[in-house]
Amino acid sequence: MTDIFISYRRSDTAGHAGRLWDNLQQWFAREQIFYDQGRLDTGDDFPDEIRHAIDRASVVLVVIGPHWPLERLHDEKDFVRREIIQALDRLRDDHDVKVIPVLLGGAPIPLQAQLPAPLQGLCVLDVHEFHGKDEDFHNQFRHLLHQRLTLPGVLEPRYRAPSGRLMPRRILGHSRNEHFTDPYGKLPALVQALQNGGS
Repeated sequence: MTDIFISYRRSDTAGHAGRLWDNLQQWFAREQIFYDQGRLDTGDDFPDEIRHAIDRASVVLVVIGPHWPLERLHDEKDFVRREIIQALDRLRDDHDVKVIPVLLGGAPIPLQAQLPAPLQGLCVLDVHEFHGKDEDFHNQFRHLLHQRLTLPGVLEPRYRAPSGRLMPRRILGHSRNEHFTDPYGKLPALVQALQNGGS
């Protein structure tokens, strides 16, 4: 199952796409998101996996950075070109997919004259912008999550603790809650210190 497909150019936005994927995983199950570095294994048929993922996606995020190499989109063998064309073809034929250009670092949406004919439909789509500052990224991510990814066919986003991060720790009545971990056996000494007034 794929709800969200992330299309990006490694030479342009690999780090940004990875950050976007990390944040999306806090709200969607891993199997709902297709990000090639997180879903493909050695030996997988890359073109076939990409085609199937886009066919199943409800949302395709086309990540565009300030150095998006437009000239490569004129190469019919280019994978990013193929991804975008497939998503736009689905959008044109049955409207059961939403294609969102995601602009990073002040990147503009390309002009129609800069793109080959099969990709020109990208230029008329409503875009989502991220700017450079961290606080803006978080604000814009929340907007993307709640305004653009709450769609028919996409499971409702639900917060999940980031992978590898321990849940908040609290001591309740000298006992530990279900999220507490004590890997070094420090809890008894901590409880004793609290009983002694924190000394």
